[in-house]
Amino acid sequence: MAKYKYSCTNCCAEVEYSLSIALYLELKNSDHFKQVECSDCGAICEFKQVFGLLSSKIKKDKQTIISEIKDEAKKIANKVRSGDSRTIRNIYGEN
Repeated sequence: MAKYKYSCTNCCAEVEYSLSIALYLELKNSDHFKQVECSDCGAICEFKQVFGLLSSKIKKDKQTIISEIKDEAKKIANKVRSGDSRTIRNIYGEN
């Protein structure tokens, strides 16, 4: 889950949300953060996203990366075994 930080435009209180990217995009596109009740000042106002130095980075640990690589390798191997000519051409070339 990615972390997103928002700030109340009324009192500048900051709130951090831990959301999936899909849920974040859904909330952002529905203007969810334009009318939010602030838990600090009690006002219903707009919350603006706060960007920090590392806001755009999502960290993965070594085990997660290795697991993802293994899963992708298995998918590719299964495609080659099943005779998927597009995958085979991508790996071995046209000849």
